[in-house]
Amino acid sequence: MESIESGVIRQDTKMSFRGAQRREILRQCSAVRFLTYVRNDNERTRRGDRYNVISRNVMTRNLQFIKYSMTILTAILLMCFAFPLAEASETDSLVTEVETKLAAINNLTGSFTQSSYIKDLEETQQYAGTFYIKKPSSIMWEYKAPRDEKILMKDDTTWIHKRSQNQVIKSRFNKESYNQAPIAMLTGMEKLKDDYEITMPEKNALHLVPRRRIGSVQLIVIETVQDSFPVRTLTIFDTYGNIVIIELSDIAINPELDESLFQFKTPPGAEVYDMSQ
Repeated sequence: MESIESGVIRQDTKMSFRGAQRREILRQCSAVRFLTYVRNDNERTRRGDRYNVISRNVMTRNLQFIKYSMTILTAILLMCFAFPLAEASETDSLVTEVETKLAAINNLTGSFTQSSYIKDLEETQQYAGTFYIKKPSSIMWEYKAPRDEKILMKDDTTWIHKRSQNQVIKSRFNKESYNQAPIAMLTGMEKLKDDYEITMPEKNALHLVPRRRIGSVQLIVIETVQDSFPVRTLTIFDTYGNIVIIELSDIAINPELDESLFQFKTPPGAEVYDMSQ
């Protein structure tokens, strides 16, 4: 009986030892798993920290780039909107100045040189002469030799005296004839804003596009000057490709001009061609 019991005891002891051993193994495995989890968690935390740092750096750089881009964009927009406004203001100021100075002139005399490019002939003809203007509608100018012509305009009538041939041509004048009598344009520049679309592509140069038909005139360019008489040159472009450049000099403002200067008298023996009928 005792041997049996002692056998049972030894068997129980073995089983207890095995159970304890198993529990110890499980405990150790749990400890290892826990340490592994802790290490993995710490690694994840460190990775998360590094990711957060990287993310913050990237976000900071992105914000800086956005701020820089917005600054550049704002500057560009200001330039785009400010420059046209400034240019428009400068153009209006110059046009007003020219109109005001011309409106204050009643009589005008001076010298001119004229260069006429004739497209059909592919040649440039050059002339020189003097002019006299008495407002509202009296103009006379004379070409020196070799052209040697006298042209007188009063109200709506024009006389052209060709001295070399002793011929007189009488015709009617209106704005359709301006391209043939460019000096006459000086009498019609007191209301530039009403008569022309105006731009100023470069300093002291006004480009005038007629709002209403003026013969074959397509564009007039006025070169201005800071003087009591504000016009230095007139350049006229027409629809046929012809170009007339008139440069003014020796200007006298509001001199006394006798009315008889603008009364045409037919020279003795001259042939008269009346084209005004």
